[in-house]
Amino acid sequence: MSPRGRFFTVFAVSVLVLLGLAILDATHRVAAVAPIDQFRGSFWLLAWLPFFFDHLSIVVAVTAVVTFSLVIDPYDLGGTGRLMPAIRSVLIGILIVGLVNGLWFGLFGPSVHMRLDRIAYRSDVARSARERADTYEAQARYEAALAELRLYRSVVGTSTELERSIERLEIAAGQARRDAREASLTSLPERVPRAFEVEGLSVPDLVSRARDALSDGQFYTAHYYASVAARQSTFRREDALQIQAEALNAIEDGIRRRQEAGQQSLFQDKLAAYQLMQRGESDPRALVEAYYRFEDLANRAPDDPDVIRYRRLTQERLKAVTFFVDEAVQAQALPGRRNVAFFNPRLADRRELVIVGSVVTAPAGDFFYDVEILRWPKQGAEGGVTHLRVPYGKRIGDMLALRSIQRSGGPEHTEQYVIDPEYLEGQPDDTTLGELVPLQLDMDEIMLVAGGVPALNTLSLVDLVRAPAALANAGESVAPAGSELIERIVRIIGYFVLAFYAISLGWRYRSLYLGRPPLPILLLVPVLPWAIWWTVSLVRVVLDVLIRTVAPSGSAGATIPLVSAVMLIALLVAITSLARQTIEP
Repeated sequence: MSPRGRFFTVFAVSVLVLLGLAILDATHRVAAVAPIDQFRGSFWLLAWLPFFFDHLSIVVAVTAVVTFSLVIDPYDLGGTGRLMPAIRSVLIGILIVGLVNGLWFGLFGPSVHMRLDRIAYRSDVARSARERADTYEAQARYEAALAELRLYRSVVGTSTELERSIERLEIAAGQARRDAREASLTSLPERVPRAFEVEGLSVPDLVSRARDALSDGQFYTAHYYASVAARQSTFRREDALQIQAEALNAIEDGIRRRQEAGQQSLFQDKLAAYQLMQRGESDPRALVEAYYRFEDLANRAPDDPDVIRYRRLTQERLKAVTFFVDEAVQAQALPGRRNVAFFNPRLADRRELVIVGSVVTAPAGDFFYDVEILRWPKQGAEGGVTHLRVPYGKRIGDMLALRSIQRSGGPEHTEQYVIDPEYLEGQPDDTTLGELVPLQLDMDEIMLVAGGVPALNTLSLVDLVRAPAALANAGESVAPAGSELIERIVRIIGYFVLAFYAISLGWRYRSLYLGRPPLPILLLVPVLPWAIWWTVSLVRVVLDVLIRTVAPSGSAGATIPLVSAVMLIALLVAITSLARQTIEP
């Protein structure tokens, strides 16, 4: 077998061993994260990749040391000349693998880490939605259970069993709405006799009943009895026709009065809704009530030009200060970023910490979930502590809106359709602008700081360069972002340093013996991967200490050029060492 074949054979065996270890690690990661069944396969298919590429450079170094110190001898390479030209194909293979390694740490690796994080996030959303749906159903809160089950379906997809459960809840929710409407009825319409109830009655009896009904104000009943009497009489019954005419006049008069009253009521309701809309410029709650009133008016008078105009204006103003709960619930099924925490430097005398469970960017906007805000006075300033939390938030312009509302509701008791922040400590003040919190960070910066230090591995090299500025604006330390960027540079360039120096080192030890390697050397082969691993780890620690000593501020701008220079010098030394190796026995 040619030297090239021997090298790549050892490399293939080493990669298979690494692949087995990566699969084992992926199995442990799946067990730790516990994605839902629908995502378990896709999570496992991605979970082995980080471990594989984290140790790929070690595998290349082990392959290089083993092959060039134990498997290949000078006679296989011709016995004369320089080493590098004789192993050109091996070096090309190492360069190709190094390119893949660089693409992983610069581009594909962060994307895979992001997808794994999103699978874990969506699994948590689905699991929580299913648990809440079961809880709400047990409490007979069918509308809430239905919303949670629909959220679960939007994450995991549909199935026959799930559709049956949703259909069952839709029926239960519909029945609950009907029961509520029936319970709200306070009066029944006037009862009109049926045809079989006048059978066997004589014309005088019918006229008598019609007269009694007219005197009692039951005009529809009187008109019905009089009409039947007039039809059944063999001669013209003036009394029946008179009662019929009086009842009809009374019915028409009642309809006219109700129409006039309805017009007057419509005018008064429009005026009240308009006044609430005007007051909503300084009182967001009044604007919410105006929204529900105009929605009710749109159902009563859909063609009224005033209702059409001011309903649209109310909706536009409402979108500037609040949002609909169903939009946030629907967006929660999309991939998002978890565990966001940042200082919001907007107040001169207080500090404001914003903690968010997750953030999702959706077509309907940027939504925040499980929001907590903590404010406290700076040293020497007056004031108390404010601590609030709310399940949903939405970025509107440069504001974080904390008040959300149900899309459908009634003009009365609007508080039951509004979700306001819960104040665990303190009270609302003027700085909240009706629960609108100004944000000093834009969405790009919020996404860069999302997840904290553990999520830095989800950022590409370009985002890592931008991350320190975002962390500084968020009041966080910029050192972790600089360290992560430095780690990427070390892994990308360090691969080539390790590979080239491993070839040089292996060949240098090969020159100590030309025949069969000594037994102690063979016995040390299983220890070689661990030795290289610990050596690489030690070098990284020393490099990290050196960087912190030279650039104690942790600024990426100061440390990155330094690290790049150190790694390039190390690469030059490794190439020089390899270039000096000869083939002579």
